[in-house]
Amino acid sequence: MRISLLHEYGGIWVDSTLLCRCPLDDWIFPLLNEGFFAFSRPCEGRELSSWFLAAERPAHPLISAWYDCTRSYWEQHSQASSYFWFHHLFDELCVADAAVKQCWERVYKYSATIPHRALSLGLDNNDKDAIVELFVESSPVLKLSHRVDSSLLERDCLLSQLVRDLPEPSLPAPLQISGNGSDPEGELAGLTVSTFNIGDHIQILSANALLRRLWNLPSLLIDRDNQLATLRGCESAGRDRLIVMNGWFKSGRSGWPPHPSLLPAYVGFHLRPFQCPELLSAAAIRHYRRYSPIGCRDSWTCELLRAHGVEAYVSHCLSLSLPSRVPSLIPASEVFVVSRDRQICDYIPKNLGPYSFLSHYSETADASVNFARAERLLALYASRAKLIVTTLLHCALPALAMGIPVVMVWPIGSVAGRSSDRQRFSSLLSLINVYEPEELASIDWSVKTVNCANEKLAALDGFVAATRRWRLPYRPLAWQLAPASALPPPGGL
Repeated sequence: MRISLLHEYGGIWVDSTLLCRCPLDDWIFPLLNEGFFAFSRPCEGRELSSWFLAAERPAHPLISAWYDCTRSYWEQHSQASSYFWFHHLFDELCVADAAVKQCWERVYKYSATIPHRALSLGLDNNDKDAIVELFVESSPVLKLSHRVDSSLLERDCLLSQLVRDLPEPSLPAPLQISGNGSDPEGELAGLTVSTFNIGDHIQILSANALLRRLWNLPSLLIDRDNQLATLRGCESAGRDRLIVMNGWFKSGRSGWPPHPSLLPAYVGFHLRPFQCPELLSAAAIRHYRRYSPIGCRDSWTCELLRAHGVEAYVSHCLSLSLPSRVPSLIPASEVFVVSRDRQICDYIPKNLGPYSFLSHYSETADASVNFARAERLLALYASRAKLIVTTLLHCALPALAMGIPVVMVWPIGSVAGRSSDRQRFSSLLSLINVYEPEELASIDWSVKTVNCANEKLAALDGFVAATRRWRLPYRPLAWQLAPASALPPPGGL
């Protein structure tokens, strides 16, 4: 879990058994000289401890290599070969991968024996000289243990001395859920679209991936443009229909606001009142207020709703929640130029080298055909893309989420169209630069991946918050935690 999280988002993993003795900001940054830090050499035969791991950004090369080995390990094992299997994987990686070894050798070395000092002295130790010695030693964190008799807190010993003056934690207020609640037996519904734009299908697939992770895939599909208000052809059987409202809304002046039996979760929502003025009708505003806060795909939509008295926030697009690609599966050798048509190719300079052109617009509006095509495109980008040059928002956002370098170009069109593009791209512009087509002849093509971990987490948090009003129990874990008997002796950490 910890290596997957660090690979996906970067950040810092801290075991709950660590006692923080000073603020993290006071000491961690100088130790991240290589963008990675772990306390080193807890004992002979282990390069590092895993109870504190820091990665400055997602997909750090050392973390990604370790993550790759971890995935491979569990493809070949049904149970761990030893308690310290994770540490031994890192040790083996340093032997097998020269780049990992060199990176680890450059990482600032801070011995894990210092934060382990409290355990080695014994948390029940009442030797005042030993306690004074521990407090004199310089260690920003101390490794403790959950396997401690709580009665030690009432005795004069090392543990009680450590925690005596800790302030009581302040707990957040319970989440207040607006809306009308939901019967747990409500049916999961999903959006479908009859459009040529594959970007619409990519957004729906992103929502379905999260639904599948927590519950199941939708059992009912409702057309975004024609069925939401009437549910014509999918009449309710007396139950709420639980549906995620994400993506671009919408074509056609009919079909808004949604039917009263729909219990919507608004996240990654973008509205186009130019195409559908009813999106800002009095009835629509009452609907948004009822199901607020509305998670918006971009800052333009957020500010528009707030101007109409609707509580809203920027959740970003759910396509940003797609997982980072797996390092071992990346030949990363191809350049893709992706747009609606080949007009963009007129601006691609020869020094970019060979590339493949792909369109995100289909020859058919058949939803099943286009959902399948969207899945194939995402798989293609994840497995083969070294670089993507695109004019399309829903090529750029999934690629950024997967860790693919992207060059974003304004769509070729009129000044009026550019105003619409700036509205749609209003949050993308905070992540990457967007170039004029004429600028492609002079830009630097050594493009790096973009750290969008905060935006990815915002999309996931928005999804969980928006769907919490459904009150559905989450899918049980497919695996079980090991029993306490599987842990090593207390002195073996």
